[in-house]
Amino acid sequence: MVTHRQLQELLDAKTRGPRFISVYLDLGPRGDAPAAFSALLKRSGACLLKPEFDEDLKRISLYLKEEFQPGPCRGLALFSAGGSGLWRALPLPQPARSAVFLDDHAALGPLLSLTDQYHRFGVALLGEGHARFLEVFMGGVQEHADLALSRGSGEPGAFAKKAACTLQSLSRRRGFQRLILAAPPEVEPLFIDQLHAFARNSLIIDGSLDIGLDRTQVLERVMVRETEARWVRESVLAHRLLDAAASGEAAVLGLEGTLHAFRRGLVKVLYVRDGYAKLGRLCGYCGRLSLLEARCLGCRKPTEAVFDVVGELIERAQEQGREVFRLFQPTPLDNHGRIGAELSQGPSDPPSYPPGYALLDRGAPAPRPTCPETPVKTEDRR
Repeated sequence: MVTHRQLQELLDAKTRGPRFISVYLDLGPRGDAPAAFSALLKRSGACLLKPEFDEDLKRISLYLKEEFQPGPCRGLALFSAGGSGLWRALPLPQPARSAVFLDDHAALGPLLSLTDQYHRFGVALLGEGHARFLEVFMGGVQEHADLALSRGSGEPGAFAKKAACTLQSLSRRRGFQRLILAAPPEVEPLFIDQLHAFARNSLIIDGSLDIGLDRTQVLERVMVRETEARWVRESVLAHRLLDAAASGEAAVLGLEGTLHAFRRGLVKVLYVRDGYAKLGRLCGYCGRLSLLEARCLGCRKPTEAVFDVVGELIERAQEQGREVFRLFQPTPLDNHGRIGAELSQGPSDPPSYPPGYALLDRGAPAPRPTCPETPVKTEDRR
């Protein structure tokens, strides 16, 4: 499970020079992480074939072959900085576009874009004289067994107060956004009375939980709640996006309009139906993404085919710190291109098409790119 402390460690970690390797893997339907990593290495060119990366690559390969358990995860994030000893392997509940980044810090854009979409739950299970505390986040569960309580012969009120204080202390350390309580009827009001106002406002009473459940059962039942809440949120966000686009506010719909807005730096939040992919074109000179441009309309250089222009767009949005929200259930956006964006300014200008370039927008001339040695990034363009 991705913990609050792990994220903070990755945010704070720095190395001298491009010694930090960040790897994201799309595990595909079979969950074959070693095969996904091997395919990525073959496409990475010579950038990783240096002695300073040997220790990190061996550590990653060993983990994938001997330690990794696929389970329900659809993606995997790996961070290694051999010189500092930092190592993190984080399973992800959503697919991550296969890519490797070399820099002096962890490439956290894709990971943070994902973690922002999930609530971190603190769970308190109270029974007859006992209390357990668990943490659920992004499809993972952790039990804090060292914090378990036993009332003994004490009064119920004192026991409820100690349990409430334990949960609130844990919440401050772990950054819980929602609290879930399962308790006997006679203990429940005593526990709630001991909570601060903020904790009470984030509290959920869940009658489907009890202290006798194992960790897996707790995870399953909490995830049902999160899935239901996510479905509601997806529907609300999709309708809001369509209403904004229809009224001429700061929103665009469809892949062409979204690409146009992204090239102008207007995309604030990108919404995309999970699994949506589309063939497109990429300019290897200025990096412009398009649907059909055989020759880049920005710098006039020839373009190359790219298997999934939607995946390229998602990755770039994440790298720039834009929020990317995947829609897992059918919404009205499915009838409007399955992709759209909330914009940071007014709506992007409608695309203008030069003669002979149907469905292509003119765009502004792209600046000549610089080519620093770092950061280096290679991608799996399957």
